[in-house]
Amino acid sequence: MTAPDAGRPDAPGTTPWTASRPLVTGTPVIVGAVVLGVAIAFLLMSLGRTPGLASKLSQDYTAMMAGSLAPTIQDADAGTLARALASDVDRFRPRIVSLEPQFTLLGGRPHTLAARRAAAWFYRSPSVDSALAEAFEGRVDDLGPPDDRRQGSGATLHIYRKSTQTIACWQEGPLVYAFISTVPTETVIALAHRHAATDAPSSH
Repeated sequence: MTAPDAGRPDAPGTTPWTASRPLVTGTPVIVGAVVLGVAIAFLLMSLGRTPGLASKLSQDYTAMMAGSLAPTIQDADAGTLARALASDVDRFRPRIVSLEPQFTLLGGRPHTLAARRAAAWFYRSPSVDSALAEAFEGRVDDLGPPDDRRQGSGATLHIYRKSTQTIACWQEGPLVYAFISTVPTETVIALAHRHAATDAPSSH
């Protein structure tokens, strides 16, 4: 074949590629489809999932720091504030304690947590650190597995860590209590133990 013939369409050895590419079938396709299906299912589940109670407590603390969750009852006396937040209709009676001198009680408000009856009360330290306490109807196990547990004279604390927040929760009768702050974890635990040990009723 001469050089001029090389460029001709009918020249030997220049037949265009007309064969179709082989299709991938069988096991690889099935495996890929299953993996894709599982990924889509997890995505849809995550989009529809509501935050757990511990996450909602964390969100309440963030709302407090942003100013959107604040006391509606200004009362620094633990006893009168507890009575103001109690209800004889459904026997909802949160127990509030003084945490002086570390934290000063500012007041509280009726609240709801994941559609549960609740109360929230607010503390501030001399160094302007903030703390949020809540009581809500339920069982401490409703919060899910804790990051840590601490046994004290008043109750067993279930500890949850959310970003810079430490959330200490415990059971008293029909109510779950939570104490939340960004002060050092051991300080939060000590204050929660103090709250739980102060005239705590039996949780049985």
